[in-house]
Amino acid sequence: NIPKELADFMVLLAGDIANKEVYLPWESTGQLVGRVISNKGEPIVETDSDTGYSNLIATIISGQPIKILHDDLFINPGLVANGELVKLPLAISHLRFRGSLDKTIHEYDLLGRFKHKTRSFSGLTISHLLKQIKGRIIITVPESFLFSSTDGSLREDLIKDQQVESVINMPRGLLGTSMVGFSIVILNTEKKCHKVRFVNTDTPDYSFVKSKTQAKLINIEKLIQVINSSYEDENVKNIAIDEILNKNSLLVVSHYILNKKESAAAKIIAEMDCIPLHSFADLIAHRALVNTTEGLEVAEVGTSDLPNFGYIQSASKPLKIEGNNKMKSMFLRPNDIIIVIKGSVGKVGIVPEDAPKDYWLAGRSSVVVRLHQDSPLNAKVLFLFLRSDLGREIVGRLYMGGTVSFIQLKQLQDVLLPVPTEYETTKALAVFEEEGAIQKEIAALQKRQFELSLDFWKIN
Repeated sequence: NIPKELADFMVLLAGDIANKEVYLPWESTGQLVGRVISNKGEPIVETDSDTGYSNLIATIISGQPIKILHDDLFINPGLVANGELVKLPLAISHLRFRGSLDKTIHEYDLLGRFKHKTRSFSGLTISHLLKQIKGRIIITVPESFLFSSTDGSLREDLIKDQQVESVINMPRGLLGTSMVGFSIVILNTEKKCHKVRFVNTDTPDYSFVKSKTQAKLINIEKLIQVINSSYEDENVKNIAIDEILNKNSLLVVSHYILNKKESAAAKIIAEMDCIPLHSFADLIAHRALVNTTEGLEVAEVGTSDLPNFGYIQSASKPLKIEGNNKMKSMFLRPNDIIIVIKGSVGKVGIVPEDAPKDYWLAGRSSVVVRLHQDSPLNAKVLFLFLRSDLGREIVGRLYMGGTVSFIQLKQLQDVLLPVPTEYETTKALAVFEEEGAIQKEIAALQKRQFELSLDFWKIN
């Protein structure tokens, strides 16, 4: 089951449903059925795992059972007439967040629903609903649906066809003890939506934290009014279709609604001369390495090897791998910059001039930024910028994911970075060199500290 506030909210989002047929795919708890009946709607349930609760609640409330289709709507949908899906005016669905499904679903579909070839549960359900519904679709989706390449072409078509009304992010911890991130997406197959309304509910106005793993949705009537309005504020933005398409059809709310610190950073960047990262550097992604007992000896630079100041000093993970011609570009070179893109996202390091040749490799959670020879940026200056408050804020805007954050390479390639002035470059290089000198002094003192007591009470 889901929190009653979430069930209330989803049905209230539908507006006046009196005497309307309301399609409830995958409904099994009866929570949505009960609320639809109480609001004088006519629920139609289609599910492959009927628990009996829906009809039990319907009978208690209205004195009679409702229409329940016991089938898998992907493989054998029940609402079909004359070889086509019967059109219904409204759908409300809270999805069970499943993994990928079998590709045979696409092969045996005779209703033209799955042209995008997605295998995600969310993508398949939405593809089905686009054919079943002539009107509005209110559906929960896992956070991954909003940015993953798996559903990228489906999102792009939804936006191009102007079928996305709103994206409403939900506070983490709303689903009991689960910290899975999810949003509610409102689609409309009947009315064109020239802009998408993005709404952030993870604020004290609409949610409060009950514990480290639990949150509660509040003020849902007020939230409904906000969603149905057109004004904008710090938690609500109306974004044009073209802008979303230019951002690779991402529907992540945090990419369009900035907090105060993000807004301040965006204002600073807007006043600077910026160019995309891909215009002056190559991104070298980690490739799968084949470990072997008798192979090429290398060492991997992990996240823990990236110091807070100065150059990378060591690669702590020795490996033996199968070497090949493609390996050449993967070996770290002097002044390569390493950016962690999974886990400790945004942490950076720079390779020293005396790094061992054809020996160090970046870790699997990282990407290497290698500047072009004619780059307008100096590698050391870029490293300092990425490590700065402003740099971390810019890269931080690219974070995605649930329990483990990550950055998509495409997003990182396109990120706009400022070209420093000659004065800024000179000053940054001086700072970098001083940091490096201090780091060497610290290393020498640590070595001296370690050696001081080695000869006392030594076991021969």
